[in-house]
Amino acid sequence: MRAVMFDWTYPSCSAALVTYRSSLILCMATTGAMSISSNAWVWSAMRFISGTASGLVYVLVSSIVLDELARQNRSSLSGVLYGGVGIGIGITGLLVPTANHSFGWQGTWLELMCLTVLLGIPSILWMKDRAGGLTQRQSTVRTKGNRDRFFYCLTVAYGFGGIGYIITGTFLVELVTNIPTLHG
Repeated sequence: MRAVMFDWTYPSCSAALVTYRSSLILCMATTGAMSISSNAWVWSAMRFISGTASGLVYVLVSSIVLDELARQNRSSLSGVLYGGVGIGIGITGLLVPTANHSFGWQGTWLELMCLTVLLGIPSILWMKDRAGGLTQRQSTVRTKGNRDRFFYCLTVAYGFGGIGYIITGTFLVELVTNIPTLHG
């Protein structure tokens, strides 16, 4: 089913690239959807979907980019990839208070969605497939079905790790402020 659904959208792309692109589009949509409602259940659902998609994007883009850097013998540039996370945190840290003051909370979510689309669309278009990340020798050993099964198992494993990372990062400040022994 997934193959039929995505073959039209992403012809001849690996499962990793299809999942990356689809997850990034889902992040864009759910970021904008945060402005629709103030209902706690709707928000919880949107944050869960967005967090899961965001975790997948983080894990998959790391894998895809680091593999490509290694293929080009440029692994020393891996810090640039992770520096982008810090730059993103800095930009949103500056943008959110200004946007909230000017547009309110709903406008802030819409502005963040626009920023996500502005930065995400080039990433979707520029990210190229490299035969599913497998070398020529490996691709002759594994059949497509085994490779897809392996990818899905790996995605689930890394996805749980990514979700754990995102959830911990999201709520760490709240957890620390509720521990009296850590107060200064």
